[in-house]
This record gives sequence, C-alpha cells and structure tokens, in this order.
Amino acid sequence: LMYDNKPITRMQDQITIYYENELWFILFNQAIKAYDNDSSDPEIIRLLELAMYIDPSNVKSYILLATTYDSNKKIDESKNIVNRALNISGIKGGDKANLCGIMAELYKQEENYTEAISSYQQAYDFYEDLDGKNLNITDDYDEKKISTMVAILSLNLLLEDWMESIQWAEKI
Repeated sequence: LMYDNKPITRMQDQITIYYENELWFILFNQAIKAYDNDSSDPEIIRLLELAMYIDPSNVKSYILLATTYDSNKKIDESKNIVNRALNISGIKGGDKANLCGIMAELYKQEENYTEAISSYQQAYDFYEDLDGKNLNITDDYDEKKISTMVAILSLNLLLEDWMESIQWAEKI
C-alpha cells in the first residue's frame, strides 16, 4: 500500500493518514461555508491556516485563503499566499496555472499590467504544457486557457503593445 509515493508499512500510518485527510476536509468545508456566509469572517483565515498546517501540500486551502484575503482588500497577503502555494513541491500544472491566474488578477487590481501579463503568460505556459501531455482535459480547462489568452490580449491592447496584441489575437 502506497501513499504519496511512500510505502505504508504500519496500520497506524494508514489510520493517521485517514484522520488527517478527514480533518483537512472538515476544516476546508467549514471555511467554504463561512466564506459563503461572510467573506470577512476572520474564522475563515483560522480554519484555512489550520488546514494548511494539516496538509501543507493541498493547494485548495491556499487558493481559498488567497481569495479570502483578496475579497477583504488585502492584496499583499493574497500574493504571499499564492507565492507560498507556487513553492509547494509536486504541485500539478493545472494548479500552477490557476495560481498564476490569481496572481495576474491581483496585479491587475494594482494596475501593474506588465506583471499581470507575465503572470498570465506563466498560466498560459502551464496550460500549453498540459496540452502536450494528452491528458483528459475538461471544458473548464479550455475555458480557462482561452480566458487567459483574452486577458493577455486585453492587457497588451491597454498598454498599446500592438505587435503583442496581434500575436495573441492570432492565437485565439
């Protein structure tokens, strides 16, 4: 029996893994409910930080925490959380793309369009990398990839970078 590419040799290890996963799931769902009720509730941050402590490699906690900070106008905290998530070892390409998209939106809020384009470009590159792996890609993935391309095009138009705008328009 394997978990995270490591053999499980004792029953206690399996029990610990089960309860950690279950606890993470409970905390994360409580955070989602709290966010749905009131995105400014400080309990959300406490729940997600605890969830990240229990499973520091689960990107969903980071995404919701970054979103929570963003909805409360705490852009720097949100960017810090996204950067922490991007540094998780073994993170999947789709998760990296989502995180880069979040970062791009944060830069757009700051009107730092050059960095927003850079982050969107990274997201696009991750999507392109996934394309090359012949994975079973969903419609949601295709929509996100196209949205990323449109965002890059729009920002290049805003910056009046006509050559880049033309190149991105041709890709779409």
